[in-house]
Order: sequence, then C-alpha cells, then structure tokens
Amino acid sequence: MGPDVKNVFNKLSEDKIKLSAEKIELSLQQVDRVIKESASQAKYVIKLEQKIEAVRKELKSVVGDAKSVLNEMDKNLQILMAAGPDIQKIKKDMQEIGVSTAPLDARYDEIKDSYKSLAKFRNILNRQIITATNI
Repeated sequence: MGPDVKNVFNKLSEDKIKLSAEKIELSLQQVDRVIKESASQAKYVIKLEQKIEAVRKELKSVVGDAKSVLNEMDKNLQILMAAGPDIQKIKKDMQEIGVSTAPLDARYDEIKDSYKSLAKFRNILNRQIITATNI
C-alpha cells in the first residue's frame, strides 16, 4: 500500500473513532436525562403512594361507618317486616268485631312504603360498600 492509501485508511479510522466517541457521548447524555427523569418520577411516585395510602385509610373509615349504618338499616328492616303480619292480625280482629280498619290500612301502606324505600337504599349502600372494598 502506498502512503496515500495509508493516509486515507488512517483518516477513515480517525473519523470512525470520532463518530464512535460522539455516539457514546449522545448515549451518555440520554442516560443522564433518563436518570434525572427517573429521580423526578421516583419522587412523584412516593407522593402518589402517600396520597393513595391516605385515601385508602379514609375509605376504610368510611366503609366502617357505612357498615354500621347498614347494620342499623337491617335491624329497621326486620322491625318493619315483623310489623306487617302483626298489623294484618290486628286488622283481621278489628274486621271480625266490625271496627273500621281504614287507619290501620293507611299505617300498613306506610310501613310497606318505608320498607321498600329502606330496602332500596340499603341495597345501594351495600353495593357501594362492595365497590369500595374491592378498590
């Protein structure tokens, strides 16, 4: 090989080394950027984790309160359910002796409506408790 060819090969080698060094520098800059972003993201994740834990504690407390209300609703539903047959028995006795049952009929309807309404809201609350518990 002549000196010109050697010079061309040397120049090509130098250019290749220079390009490799620039490529490494770009890669390192990207790595530095990712490292900085990762640190920032890690701090943000910690803040989110703290917020989620606070929400989880609050939700647990609310679910506990909701379960207490649900228990009270169940007790009230049982009372209303027991009142229905009692009223029907009293109504029958009143009819046998010829006394008007209109006020008792109105009361029975009121109890039935209250039961339906309470059962509806009890079911809504129960679904919400299930949903909150599964979060």
